[in-house]
Amino acid sequence: MFKAKRHKEIFNQLSDDSRKFPASAISLLKEKGLMTATIPTEFSSVKSVKSEKLRMLQLLFEVGRGDLSVGRIYEGHLNALLLIEIYGSTSQKEHLFRDAFDDKVFGVWNTERPFEGLQLIKDSEGLILKGAKTFCSGALNIERPLITARTAEGTQMLVLNNQQMRKIKEDWSLWNPMGMKASTSCRLDFSGIKVDKDQLLGKADDYYREPYFSWGAVRFSAVQLGGAKTVSEVAMAHLTKYNRTSDPYQKMRLGQLAILQETASLWLSRAEDLQANGFEIYENEFRSNFSNMMRLVTSEICLNTIELSEKCVGIQGMMENHPLEKASRDLRVYLKQAGPDEALTRVGKYATQQHNKTNEQIDKLRRVK
Repeated sequence: MFKAKRHKEIFNQLSDDSRKFPASAISLLKEKGLMTATIPTEFSSVKSVKSEKLRMLQLLFEVGRGDLSVGRIYEGHLNALLLIEIYGSTSQKEHLFRDAFDDKVFGVWNTERPFEGLQLIKDSEGLILKGAKTFCSGALNIERPLITARTAEGTQMLVLNNQQMRKIKEDWSLWNPMGMKASTSCRLDFSGIKVDKDQLLGKADDYYREPYFSWGAVRFSAVQLGGAKTVSEVAMAHLTKYNRTSDPYQKMRLGQLAILQETASLWLSRAEDLQANGFEIYENEFRSNFSNMMRLVTSEICLNTIELSEKCVGIQGMMENHPLEKASRDLRVYLKQAGPDEALTRVGKYATQQHNKTNEQIDKLRRVK
């Protein structure tokens, strides 16, 4: 099993530059077989693929523990491979999975601004793209991006190739973040790119099909919890270095951090169990609700971890040369996912529906008696 702590020298040497792709860390993941670890066994000669796929969330946790920008790029890569596995034709799976084994990096780009949303238009020459995507993590270092485009039928997935990507220029005007800089999440304009029919993946609106769409929140939560683990470890290392672990107030904070980490571990374990055994057992609404709950509790765990760790370290943790500064800064930015209020509202709605169902069942039993 991959452990980020064994490769600290690589993760610690990554640039904190918003335009510099973390190539050395991605090379490490390729070397360790993590970039192809979740590909189905029938498309690979690697015997350990099945067991690694079952531990996908632990892999994401560990990579996030190493570096959150790398974790975001890695999660996008695995997400693309998963969507290809679910919605791709046999021929698409064969050649795209072969590309992955040839060390091509995949990604998923879905975010866009309403006034320039990506469209797939059919004209006399065939299919052509018009519009742009924002927050394209990995930028042009992603060699097989899976993107979404609007059509008359709905939102269509498609996978681009190297030749098409060469025609695109990186736009950094919208990417000047305080954290997650190395995710290199720039804007890309795809206007004028011609697309073949065999590049279309699945049917219109498959991208939003449940339970797979909502489960993406579980995957990015795993990465974020890995980042929270690093933040808490930095605090412990700092207190140990300065012989402050015996201070009663610091003991209280360390105790709270330990509880938060155990809570994170329990949520990850529950998510792994659902991913391995629950997709056929539970209804889509249950799985979607779990995804919403996990992203919300993950945010609480991470923010509380940052606050406690900053109290442990004090002003030194605000200095650029202290490891807590970047670790907490990256985590704060990565937590800014879309729609947290809507997610909480949906959790409340689901809880109400389940309560009403229970009361209805009780009433039926009473009437029978």
